[in-house]
Amino acid sequence: MKPRLPLILLIAFLFVIATLASVWQMVEKQPITTIQQAIWLLLVIVVWGALADYWLSRKQNSVKIQRILPANIILGRETQVKLRITSTNPKQNKPIPITVGDCLPPDWTTDTPEITTELLPMSHYGVEITYTAIPTQRGETHFGGTDYALPSRLGLWQMIFRQPENDDTPIKVLPDFADIYGADLMSFRRWLQMVGVKKNIKRGEGQDFFQLRDFLDGDNIRYIDWKATARNARPIVRQFQDEKDRQIVFLLDCSYEMQPLTDGKSILDHALTALLLLSYTATHHGDAVGLMTCNADNERFIPPAKGVTQVSQLINHIYDLEPTRQVFDLETAVERLLYQQKRRAWIIIITTLDNDNAQENIVLLKRLQKHFPILTVGLRTHAVQDIVQTPIENTDQAHTYIGAKCRLDDEITAIKQLNAAQIPCIATYPNQLTAELINHYLNKKKSGAW
Repeated sequence: MKPRLPLILLIAFLFVIATLASVWQMVEKQPITTIQQAIWLLLVIVVWGALADYWLSRKQNSVKIQRILPANIILGRETQVKLRITSTNPKQNKPIPITVGDCLPPDWTTDTPEITTELLPMSHYGVEITYTAIPTQRGETHFGGTDYALPSRLGLWQMIFRQPENDDTPIKVLPDFADIYGADLMSFRRWLQMVGVKKNIKRGEGQDFFQLRDFLDGDNIRYIDWKATARNARPIVRQFQDEKDRQIVFLLDCSYEMQPLTDGKSILDHALTALLLLSYTATHHGDAVGLMTCNADNERFIPPAKGVTQVSQLINHIYDLEPTRQVFDLETAVERLLYQQKRRAWIIIITTLDNDNAQENIVLLKRLQKHFPILTVGLRTHAVQDIVQTPIENTDQAHTYIGAKCRLDDEITAIKQLNAAQIPCIATYPNQLTAELINHYLNKKKSGAW
């Protein structure tokens, strides 16, 4: 509740007039006049009338507000929120001013915290207002209801009410996958078509049979079909194509090492974006994609599946993932993966480059490599490189430099150890991860190596 301007001006005017009249009466030693008494009486009547107006209007609740949100709410992007306001007061016969303020989630921002419009009588459809808000944290969140202000019955007060939030369904704030949702999707598809993979016809074992054809110079005699050769009285070979049912499983590290920021996003955010864009690419090339988390608060396994709907499944299962305080535990992850993934799949391990327990991790990766082809994606940090290249001016900076230099040496050592162990590895920065992964996948498809 707050007094409206007319009430403030009226009380201020009467108080000033009454005070001046009293001062004049005391200075001039004049008796109190009827006009002075009337002014003070009028002031008292106005005050008591304002209190009565507030008392009679305090339970006024004749408004229904419905919030309408877009289907996909994207982190850091403007979200159009629509409020539909209708009157539930059958006695209202004319429009009245109403000010509405939505109780946003604590991590949302907006430039229009309040909007003033007119509340139409109950016989009308109502009025809709729209404002823009920006979510600054992904995951599940809730609105806290809606505040609105109406004039009191006599118009002396601005009565403030809150409509509580009746829907307890959490609102999902998705990471910024602009290349999958929205207008950028067509551009992404065109880019894939330009650099996309044509169907590769290859000869070799472990491939799907494609057709029979005449023997050519350079063909391996192991692929001669002797029955077809006898029928046709000329050498005939079997021709194969890439297997159609390929599977990719991401092993995603969610430990505390994925927390550092790059370009305003955590390493994990960059990893999620790259993971989903590669999933989108792979499903459009007929491959199945799946996911297993490692060191998450709530571990998740999404079995590999084909189709664009699988990308939606991945988004709905990982949109709220955040780095935890746990240490990267590759041993547990490998055990879970070997237990749950029975079919042959390309395992892409996305983690940070760290030399801690490097030898133990290499043993585990070699074990995993016996069952699946793998790719280790080691993410480096820009901050470490920037610190090493910054001139040292004081003792604190020297200590910071030593720590960064040790971390940089660990990253370089980890890369060398993986290469020496013949474990496929990509070492890249988070903001370059999407391009690196997709290009690696496309090259692998073109070469037929899996």
